[in-house]
Amino acid sequence: MDNNREIERPLFEELPDDIDETWQHVAILGGMAGRPKKHVSFLAAARSYRWAAELVVTAAVRDGELWDTINPALFLYRHTIELYLKALMPGKGHDLGVLVDKLPGKVADVPRAVLERLREFASVDNGSGTAWRYPDSDSPAHEHGEERMLDVPKMQRAMGSILDWLDHAALRIGA
Repeated sequence: MDNNREIERPLFEELPDDIDETWQHVAILGGMAGRPKKHVSFLAAARSYRWAAELVVTAAVRDGELWDTINPALFLYRHTIELYLKALMPGKGHDLGVLVDKLPGKVADVPRAVLERLREFASVDNGSGTAWRYPDSDSPAHEHGEERMLDVPKMQRAMGSILDWLDHAALRIGA
């Protein structure tokens, strides 16, 4: 192990009394930064995961590192979708297919293309949200059948449109 003294200090620390807006290198967790309402925090979490997905995909495309980062990027997008759906329809469960199928009954005027892409995404998930988290998941995404191609910049643009629609739908219902 190197001489990194940071490892000796706790990662999660008490807030110091002198913290102010100049402390831009810290994240405040819990307390006043906690969850005001369950559905509101789902919307905020969806936006955070979306931002993380965009950062990963943009960097991967720019640096030509798609192979090394596609599973984390797909997981981030998958989790973003789940969180948006839960902002729209509070409930339990992680099966995207089940959540997507409930969407038209809960939100009016879901565009056909949005539903098709969400169902497509759900079809390569395994119902438990582990498709891109674990290399040994039982997801159709890991089957050794016919290979499929994912045009990552196209996927990123499509996800942008889908997530924009979900975000606006959440705002329309007051999530």
